[in-house]
Amino acid sequence: MLGHYDFKDTKTYKYETFDEDLEILTLSGNVSTMNQKALPHAHVTLGRRDFSVIGGHLEEGSLANMVEVNLTKLPGKLLKEKDENFGLNLLQLPRKF
Repeated sequence: MLGHYDFKDTKTYKYETFDEDLEILTLSGNVSTMNQKALPHAHVTLGRRDFSVIGGHLEEGSLANMVEVNLTKLPGKLLKEKDENFGLNLLQLPRKF
C-alpha cells in the first residue's frame, strides 16, 4: 500500500493498494520518536514487470517476501511533533547540525 500526502486540499494521506508482483528498487526513511514511541517513516520506489516505476509513502502493514535493509544509527535523537499548519508529524531539527 502506497500513500501520497495531499498538502492542498485534505491534508491527509491518500492510499492505493497494488495487487501485483513488484520489485523494491529503493527504500529509504527514518525511525524517529513521538510521544516516547518509535515512529518509522519509509518511502519506496517499486518496479513493475513492464519496467515502469511507482513510488510513495510505504504504509504500515505492507508486505514484502524479501528485502535487504541497511540501518545506520545517527548521533542524537530524531524527534517528531504534530505541525498544525501542515497536519503532519514533522521532525524537530536543531538549527545547527
